[in-house]
Amino acid sequence: MTKSGYKYPPKEHQFKKGTSGNPKGRPPKSKQVNDDPVMTIAQHLSRELEGSIEVNENGNLVRITKGEAVAKRMCAQALAGKTSQQKMVLSLEALRQRGSDTLQSLEEQQVYDEELIAELYTFAQNIDAELDDELE
Repeated sequence: MTKSGYKYPPKEHQFKKGTSGNPKGRPPKSKQVNDDPVMTIAQHLSRELEGSIEVNENGNLVRITKGEAVAKRMCAQALAGKTSQQKMVLSLEALRQRGSDTLQSLEEQQVYDEELIAELYTFAQNIDAELDDELE
């Protein structure tokens, strides 16, 4: 006696030997084009910074890129007295002025940044002293 019914289909409805229920098979896994993960992160960051957002400037909605928004925020924080942002803005500006053809070590750049900050600090102290003299 052969079993028939639930889980036991008749012989004529069973798969034939050498064939399967999925003749096309599983689709192949997609291949990643760029194997350099650092490069893809840089590309993603570049793409993200090129995207635009709406920013409220003096009561008006203005559409700018995310990169511009980051630069504006960095400058605003530097002006508010955040020293880490001041160093960042000054070092980026120094690199921009020198151009990409001159390369400096990190130590040389840090010395240059510290000199710039010291110069700005003395300049601010002189302005403070002048204002105190005018008030007296």
